Amino acid sequence: RVHSMESRGKDYPSPRAAASKKLRCMPLGWRFRDADLHQSFRAKSPQMCVAPAKVYSLFWISMSCWSLLAHLPYPIGASFFLSFFPLVLGLALGISCFLPSTKRHMELLLTIAVLLLVLWNGALFYVNMDQWFRWSTSYFSPKYFRTWQLKAIHLYIKHSVTYLNACKHVGLQLPQFLAMLYLSADHLITVLCIMSAAIVMPLSPNVITSAAVYSLIGSAVLALFAFFLSCYFKRILMLQHLAENELEANFESSRKADSILNHSLKNRMADAAGEVELFVDECSEPHQGLLECIASLHRGMQLCQHRQAYIDIVAGKYKPRVTFSSLTDFGNALASGRELVKREFSSCWAAFDFIACEMILENALSNAFKHGCPRSPDVSFTISANTSEGSSPAQLLFVVRNRASAARPQLTDEYIQRLVTRIPESGDRRMPSTSDHVGLSHCFMIADACGIALSLKQDGDVVTFTAVVNAEIQGPPKDTPVSSQRAASRLPTGLCFHVLDDSPVARRLVVSHLLKFASPASVKVFGETDLEVQEFVSKSIGVADVVIMDEHLDYSSGNYLGSDLLKQFVNKGFRGLLCTRSANCGPADEEKYRQRGAHCVLMKEMSGLEMVATLARAYHELKASDDLVLHEI
Repeated sequence: RVHSMESRGKDYPSPRAAASKKLRCMPLGWRFRDADLHQSFRAKSPQMCVAPAKVYSLFWISMSCWSLLAHLPYPIGASFFLSFFPLVLGLALGISCFLPSTKRHMELLLTIAVLLLVLWNGALFYVNMDQWFRWSTSYFSPKYFRTWQLKAIHLYIKHSVTYLNACKHVGLQLPQFLAMLYLSADHLITVLCIMSAAIVMPLSPNVITSAAVYSLIGSAVLALFAFFLSCYFKRILMLQHLAENELEANFESSRKADSILNHSLKNRMADAAGEVELFVDECSEPHQGLLECIASLHRGMQLCQHRQAYIDIVAGKYKPRVTFSSLTDFGNALASGRELVKREFSSCWAAFDFIACEMILENALSNAFKHGCPRSPDVSFTISANTSEGSSPAQLLFVVRNRASAARPQLTDEYIQRLVTRIPESGDRRMPSTSDHVGLSHCFMIADACGIALSLKQDGDVVTFTAVVNAEIQGPPKDTPVSSQRAASRLPTGLCFHVLDDSPVARRLVVSHLLKFASPASVKVFGETDLEVQEFVSKSIGVADVVIMDEHLDYSSGNYLGSDLLKQFVNKGFRGLLCTRSANCGPADEEKYRQRGAHCVLMKEMSGLEMVATLARAYHELKASDDLVLHEI
């Protein structure tokens, strides 16, 4: 309560007030207190000036053409030739708006154009005062009027011409004032406008002093108003730039935090799965539940692996990523850890979007258990390949069935449409939660992006979710092992393994997998202290046949990267197999590891059989390339 009362007594600044404190008012305008921030804002000025420069040039081209046409009925004078100046200047400025070499200097070019037209406007006022007066008085001949009448007429004409010319002068200054909103030299333009009027108006021929003074005051007031408006407009632009900068910084921080959280989560799940797996190996009692727990943890790590795909889906930027995969392995991975009354998977291999189908079917299976009959959902999962027509591509049919819950509403087309579009029905409390809406809507979103046909129907108490995918279907590739056990048997026995990891569980798990499936001569582990990391390269060269290292090695004294150690191995001429075992194994991560020298990349969610099978393939590929080099020599 005391803390609450103290909080109420404090006046916390609003976000807008906090942002305003990052600006300071200088004699020459607003500036950011942070020099780097101000420099980034100034770097955007040329691009911001491109659109105003196009409008500015178009205005002066149109105005000049109209002015030239308006002069045709009258005798050609100096004002006629002066009208060509803004026409030429507008054309030059307009062309520069489309040239890459001049667009980066657009603020400077626009400033020069504005300054020149301010001076031109002053010169035009001077010329028009003489020319308009002569044109107006030419209609009043001394033959028909007395001297005092002519003087009165001339005085009236001078007043009229002065005010009309002053209005035109101010009107032609308005484009300069509008362009000044985007220019940093607004103070210079304001001073030049006032000085130009102060010099030209009193010194022009046939001008009435009193009218000139009033016109000068009006022009000065308008210029000062435009200057303060420009300062306020620039402040708004700077606050917008500050907001965009902070939003970008927050986004980058959130992205990094998300990456760290994703990496940490996968490491914790890997350690948990490893602890359970080691316990299961040592336990002789029934442990089916623990095996399902391991499968669930591996599935969670696999979902974390698709983090970038989720980001692309939410952003609407997901693109299909077709890979050649076994339908049996794909189905078993999704069914692992789930009680299914029926599971049938085609033995074919097909080229389809593995990630998209996995995310869609993961959501479908989860919803089948979550929203199906609480007592007996009777979930079945089948994958079949329709090759009866013999056409290519054929169709893959993924089907998930379950018994519906009597407490939930009937799945009609209208109801499903509301779920997909996330429009809740008023008063319907049996609607799924928001996260379910998002999952189903995103399933249909990614299906549209990848050309996958989805359907969700209910017939009686049976709910059927179907996904139809067009894919190229083949038998197993010749170089692909029929089973992981056969792949593991191809790894030569008697190899020496060196393993580096900062996690004790990960070290024990890798050793267990190697001893169980690889028949090694020896397995030596490193990584208990940072000193072992520093000695890892020197103690492995000339001794180890296979090196397996984690990418992120964190210790209280400092952090190390496995990719840096890879580079050291390559520089010192290591001839064995270099492997990176990491929780981050996205396409960009894998490319980075291979560029540093890794021959294969092991995901932490891999089972022991999968890990050794991957090592076997990479080992034989490395030896085959070495034999080819020796043969060429």
